[in-house]
Amino acid sequence: MVIRYQDRNGYSLMELVIAMVLVSIVISNVYFFWRYMDKHVLVHSENASLQKETDRLIHLITTSVRRASSVLHYDQKSITFLGEADEDTISYSFSEDTLYKNKVPLTILARKAHVKNFEIKNLNDDPYNASVSILLEFNLTLSNPSGYESEAKLVVKTRRPVHQLDPTFGW
Repeated sequence: MVIRYQDRNGYSLMELVIAMVLVSIVISNVYFFWRYMDKHVLVHSENASLQKETDRLIHLITTSVRRASSVLHYDQKSITFLGEADEDTISYSFSEDTLYKNKVPLTILARKAHVKNFEIKNLNDDPYNASVSILLEFNLTLSNPSGYESEAKLVVKTRRPVHQLDPTFGW
């Protein structure tokens, strides 16, 4: 008895194994591509939220400094000024990994982020203009555990500083 190829019903075991291997390769490629894209989107989403939080904090600080009636004191890591109504004294300071507003830590909305650096630089070159206004550059850097850092710089022209009275001379 001769079995012809046309008379056969079904598939051989080898054909089934090859088909299963090909299907599993295609499915695993789709799965690993999906995982790669999911991780990629997550990392970029965290980095974007860190950048957004950096921008939010620098604008919060510089807006309140711009509205200040006068600057009382500033150095490289802190600034103290009078609020809009000349009643409130507001201060921002940086210590280690924390940025403080009136000695209370600022809330950072980005997940697992911390303040890496906060600096204030005086950009006044003209000593005559310093009695009228101060040109300050604020630099804020946030970082997350994955090592991504987000930096924002903003220059603010403030109103003239309050000159403290000298107790020796009375003026």
